[in-house]
Amino acid sequence: MTSWIDVAGWTLLHFLWQGAAIAVATGALLHLLRNSSPQARYAVACAALALMLAAPIGTALTLTGSPRSAIADSVHLLRSSQGNLVGVAFTPPSVPGPSASTPTVPTPTELTFPIELNTQTLFSTLVALWLAGVGILLARLAAGCWRVRRLHAVARGEAMSRWQSVAEDLASRLDLRRRFSIVDSARVATPTVVGWLHPIVMLPIAALSGLTPRQVEAILAHELAHIRRHDFIVNLLQTLAETALFYHPAVWWISARIRAEREHCCDDVAVAVCGDAREYAAALTELASWSLANPPLVMAATRGPLLDRIRRLLHVQPSDRRPRRTTIAAAVVLTCAVAGAFGVMLKAQPLARTEGVRLGPAGVNELLGFELFPGPVQLPGADARGT
Repeated sequence: MTSWIDVAGWTLLHFLWQGAAIAVATGALLHLLRNSSPQARYAVACAALALMLAAPIGTALTLTGSPRSAIADSVHLLRSSQGNLVGVAFTPPSVPGPSASTPTVPTPTELTFPIELNTQTLFSTLVALWLAGVGILLARLAAGCWRVRRLHAVARGEAMSRWQSVAEDLASRLDLRRRFSIVDSARVATPTVVGWLHPIVMLPIAALSGLTPRQVEAILAHELAHIRRHDFIVNLLQTLAETALFYHPAVWWISARIRAEREHCCDDVAVAVCGDAREYAAALTELASWSLANPPLVMAATRGPLLDRIRRLLHVQPSDRRPRRTTIAAAVVLTCAVAGAFGVMLKAQPLARTEGVRLGPAGVNELLGFELFPGPVQLPGADARGT
């Protein structure tokens, strides 16, 4: 039976190319939907993150329960007498000859490595580092949940805000039927939603003093839109995905797109209530100036890339169109895809030593037509054999 360390190690390695493939497909869809509604892009990003969560689960189940595929059976590991990996043997599928009585026996081709790889030590280290990262992020998540829970308990003891009646009128216009509360608080710097079963919108007393009544209504509509969309629980699931798959940059990219598109959806609701995008953008700028010294909580009107949101509201195109982030993202995705492809190549069952064509340094030089490995290369394993 395969040990859980092997299953976990191969699952983490396979997700490198799986996550990269999902990110590439998601990027293409988001590009096609760049002129569509933010709700459509939000749905695509959420589906991509859900697929990223499902991919490792499916991989682990496949590695533990299902039979090996024909492709995996044609790739085998070659190990030295010390048990270290020194090469890979490729056995092409058998092709029936003209005579059924004389089966064709494929000749294995061996690709040897200039160094030995101890896969058991590699997987043990990889899984240990992953568990350490997950533990750190879980502790951070627990601290954040404790802070939100404490803030929610304090908010339930606060007096009802004078904006409660205005918020209830907005809720009826937004078709929000859940019970909620509006409280004034000095503990937050921006309007913030805490809680899910009984959500509470906390309004900062000082920050709202410089806003007009219409701007306050737009901010309230933004927060009520978060409640209607159940964004609190979706944000929590996002955080869990980031915790479990923290090592893949594509997960963070897609999660950031989800948060950005979520704010765009709520901004559209706020503009529909306010009626003036410039006035709402001015309100966001005013609130952002108050939130600089305070970390953002669960759901706030100033979450997300504020400058991009204001540009979108005012239909202003950025002056700098250098594709630096796109280039970096493409390079990261390509690196993950290559690393994952290498893991797929190494995923194989052991093979007894068979004589065949050895594709060593000299064979590689002959195949490429130039001297990639100058001079003789001595493998560290004195006796390379299959196990």
